[in-house]
Amino acid sequence: MNSPFDPAAFIPFANLINGKDDFFRILEEIEGTKRFLFRDKMGPISLKAGEYLSPDLSRVFGQIEQLGLEPTTDDKQQDFLNDIMEFLKTIPVVKIIFAFEPTASFVAGVNSKLSNAVGKKIILDYAVDEDIVGGVKIEYLGKFGDFSLEPAVETFLKGKIQELNIS
Repeated sequence: MNSPFDPAAFIPFANLINGKDDFFRILEEIEGTKRFLFRDKMGPISLKAGEYLSPDLSRVFGQIEQLGLEPTTDDKQQDFLNDIMEFLKTIPVVKIIFAFEPTASFVAGVNSKLSNAVGKKIILDYAVDEDIVGGVKIEYLGKFGDFSLEPAVETFLKGKIQELNIS
């Protein structure tokens, strides 16, 4: 992506995203924000679209404005929003399967740890499969890792079943 805007302006938006749900919500909200830019309002994006913005996105736009990273004209603001969305679409996705339904704070924690391990911000595309008993299964860049307890439990159960049949 070759944007005329300071890439530092895009990072706070990426930091709002942990899972795919966050990703789609932020994209949808930014897309909706674009409609407010030409409604006879002057000033920063947060003022033009303030009623529409969620609190977290409003806070980020406020930070960007304070840092002087937001453009001031309607056309440039429109381009800025488009570039934010394009930047967010470049964030790599890590698919992960949990053994339980994770809370939002758990997803944020896993996202943070995996982002640090990968060395850049990632988006979690997660699902739940209670059959894996515990642990996780992860897919990233075409590589798959099974860190679940499912194989160990299956092996354990097969052994116990064989013991019962031998006795």
